[in-house]
Amino acid sequence: MKQAILDKVEESFKKAEAYYGRTFSRPKHIIFKRTGTNGGHCWYERSELMFQISLAEKEGDKFVNRTPAHEVAHWIDKEVNGYSYTPSGRRDIHGKKWKFIMTNVMGLEASRCHSYDVSDVAIKRKRYDYACSNGHTLSISSVKHNRIVNRLWRNLPMPYRCKCGGKLSLKVKTREDKIKELEEQIKQLTNAIN
Repeated sequence: MKQAILDKVEESFKKAEAYYGRTFSRPKHIIFKRTGTNGGHCWYERSELMFQISLAEKEGDKFVNRTPAHEVAHWIDKEVNGYSYTPSGRRDIHGKKWKFIMTNVMGLEASRCHSYDVSDVAIKRKRYDYACSNGHTLSISSVKHNRIVNRLWRNLPMPYRCKCGGKLSLKVKTREDKIKELEEQIKQLTNAIN
């Protein structure tokens, strides 16, 4: 499987070189230790392409025919166009230029997400309850929660707002909330046993 991915990476670079009429640099490292639900990752600054080998082995040709080309398209996009940014200042990773490369150079659909079965590799992340200043309650992933805590610790502005525009604050659980949570867990365990 690893060799099939490596072959597809090289084939994708050759397609780009034929299209643009120039030679592109290659990543120094191709790593097969990616975890989580992403199929792959292009880290240009570290000269790395990373792939989720357990997904590749599970999905087979479906993975090999799509994911390596997707990551090489990111590499080519950086070399041809540099970094693009959205009006909000975030890097435009799957923007028009990347989509152009996927469609016209790689000959593939330019979708940013895969449809692989990730039930075996999905990591259950802890969620945190936040309250909106307008009365809503949101459940935020541990990744976003850690970003919030990191920014607040450094006295930077809160990076997220509620969809309604309200300010978010960590919802402190009351004793009653914790009791309800435990009762729900007991109910779920009872249902699983029966």
